[in-house]
Amino acid sequence: MPPNLPDDWRLWPKEAKIALLVHLRAQAAQWPGEWFPRRDGKPYNAAQSEELQRFHASGARFRLLAGGRGSGKSAAGAQEALRRIRRGEPGAVLNPDFENFKYSTWPEFKQWIPWDHVLERDRRMAEPDWEPRQAFALHFDTGSRVVCKGLRDADSARGPNINWLWYDEGGRDRTGEAWRLAIASVRVGESPAAWCTTTPRGKQHWTYKWFVEDSVPDDAREMLAAAGYDGPLFEHFRITIHDNRDNLDPLFYASMLAAYTGWLRDQEIEGLFVEGFGALAQRQWFKIIDAAPVGLRWYRFWDLATTEKQLSKPDRRDPDYTAGALLARDREGRWFLADITRGQWAWMAAKKAIKQTAQLDGRRVPLGVEAVSGFKAAAAELQADRELAGYIVRGYGVERDKVARANPWLAQAQAGNFYLVHGPWNRAFLDEVESFPVGEHDDQVDAVSGAVEMVVAGMTTPLPSQGKLRKRAEWD
Repeated sequence: MPPNLPDDWRLWPKEAKIALLVHLRAQAAQWPGEWFPRRDGKPYNAAQSEELQRFHASGARFRLLAGGRGSGKSAAGAQEALRRIRRGEPGAVLNPDFENFKYSTWPEFKQWIPWDHVLERDRRMAEPDWEPRQAFALHFDTGSRVVCKGLRDADSARGPNINWLWYDEGGRDRTGEAWRLAIASVRVGESPAAWCTTTPRGKQHWTYKWFVEDSVPDDAREMLAAAGYDGPLFEHFRITIHDNRDNLDPLFYASMLAAYTGWLRDQEIEGLFVEGFGALAQRQWFKIIDAAPVGLRWYRFWDLATTEKQLSKPDRRDPDYTAGALLARDREGRWFLADITRGQWAWMAAKKAIKQTAQLDGRRVPLGVEAVSGFKAAAAELQADRELAGYIVRGYGVERDKVARANPWLAQAQAGNFYLVHGPWNRAFLDEVESFPVGEHDDQVDAVSGAVEMVVAGMTTPLPSQGKLRKRAEWD
């Protein structure tokens, strides 16, 4: 197997250079056809959408392939890289975030690489237990050297001159500075090019301004013209999860469709550039009923806050609420929210309200309590309280991505599967839901998200009756 091109190969005698290039071209001829099959033998389908075909056929110097989650955008980026590698061109595979490179970009690229054409010294990287810990390079039998890395900061995007650059998940680069520094190195070989694959991040993001609005300074255009470049400068393309449906696990596809609502669905599923300033839900999605079915398994989750409302400072933003949501799901998958109890309390008042509510719910209703940061001691205090002896009280670590936690049950509401038991708390809850995630308060939403996670965990038994649910106390 021939070595990679050495740094001094241009100083070799003419006959030696010709012999090496002939050998490398012969190696390239042995590679797969235009597209490269996945490691498990599954072929890459470039014809799955017209937009994807246009992306691969583009001759633009800079390309953007925007796509929702599961759309196959990273697979397309990997295929473009391999086409250049087959030609023996040097390049780079970058991600703005090393951790994301490690767990997203690299696993995707790795499964498309024809490892028989990687130099033997680098083939250990194909092993399941090998994972990158820092920047590294791959060397191919065509003479191509590929730098692979995540970027700690924008300045680390600088590097040697290359022919191509694949910038995966460019949306994670908030300013675009790393992209601009990296593409300065794309300047050698046949038809230098750089492409970015990403989920959109709104119209204020640099990817939209750069590729869609085409807001490149005139001096940059003049520089390219002076260098003799007369082809298209920018092109952008969009693919969706639906385009890639045949390549996805049906359960994954269904879960993605169920997990997103509103503008986030447009962004994460449809691959659209949208502004996430609006709410994710509409109040008409929720159906109000007189009573929930009997025999359901109920769960109460408390989202904690320990600040009292300061009425003496009406111009100050209202502090958060402590909110407890009582939730159940029936065998048909319908969700029932029977009550939300909330108040702007200091801890001792909140603790009293939680205990009184637990007594109304009954001992068969497990009590879940937010147990993160400063609230871990609060959860432990409730567990040790004598008045709650005989009650199931558990603290829960909570993932702080509020939108990701709420989206699954908001999607159920959009599908018509979420019911509210009629009560005076309904209006405040619907007002908050309709303003989420941009409203002033989100405590009730967080409480329902926690209750949903409890329901999914399946950790309680049915209530004997629904009588107490119709007489819920209002603490605020």
